[in-house]
Amino acid sequence: MLSTKRPPAWPLPLLVFATASAVRLAALGVVAAWGRRRRATATAIVLSVVIASLANYWWLDRFMRRAQQVRIVAEGVSRHLPACGRVIAFGITSAIDHYTRADVFELFSLDERTLAWASDGAEPTLVVVDRGNVETQWADLAPGRNLRWLERERSLSLVEEIGPWSISRVAPEKSVAEGVQ
Repeated sequence: MLSTKRPPAWPLPLLVFATASAVRLAALGVVAAWGRRRRATATAIVLSVVIASLANYWWLDRFMRRAQQVRIVAEGVSRHLPACGRVIAFGITSAIDHYTRADVFELFSLDERTLAWASDGAEPTLVVVDRGNVETQWADLAPGRNLRWLERERSLSLVEEIGPWSISRVAPEKSVAEGVQ
């Protein structure tokens, strides 16, 4: 079951500590350089601290947005799948395994036999992938081949899209009528 607690914000204290330490060290360098009349060195130190702080903020913002989006996708999986279900995922497997009670399989590491077993219909099954990523970067590798196998051998019906992630339900067997059409 998904916890209602917010994820820990551990990067923020780390960022504050690292930035404060860098500022202290820079201040010592500025004082030493200024005392020796090396204003160019002092200016360079101050500018580098400002640039590093802005870069850290940008990185932290990206990290937190990505973590929040991953959690929202895991919540979407929980909404559409009972606790006994299976999930076949790529790029988000560990998070889904952490936030849900489903049996989670990594699309990258499945062979055709295991893929057939994981999507056989014995348990409700979802597929969670960033389709754009799989279809461009991973098209000729295991994730792309496995996703095409699922689309060809099982019916995938889109349940929800969250950002770049698509959550699809697996129908265990294509019907004969569907195969004829």
